[in-house]
Amino acid sequence: MKEINYNKKIKIDNLILEELYTNNIGLSHDEMKNINNNNIELQKILKEHYKITDPFERLEKYNKTKDISIKLTIGRESHTKQLNKHKTFLSKLKKLNKKCILVVGQLK
Repeated sequence: MKEINYNKKIKIDNLILEELYTNNIGLSHDEMKNINNNNIELQKILKEHYKITDPFERLEKYNKTKDISIKLTIGRESHTKQLNKHKTFLSKLKKLNKKCILVVGQLK
């Protein structure tokens, strides 16, 4: 293991923390299925999605509805919101104009 002398401030940025909470913690598969089946808004989106037979059309429809579907299914922030936060974070790193940057993450 190599140690380095570092006497400068460490910056902590919570921007890229994801809101990974779920509506389904502790539920069985059947309980989750039952909740999703009773979610009228989610069922409407899924019915419209499965009516489409063309794979390209289906993918386009999915891309338009994925954020709301994910939020309705498991209750976390949308992919779009995550992507925008990550872009902002990378933009901030670029503005630092440094040769070397260490980014450390942690799973909880």
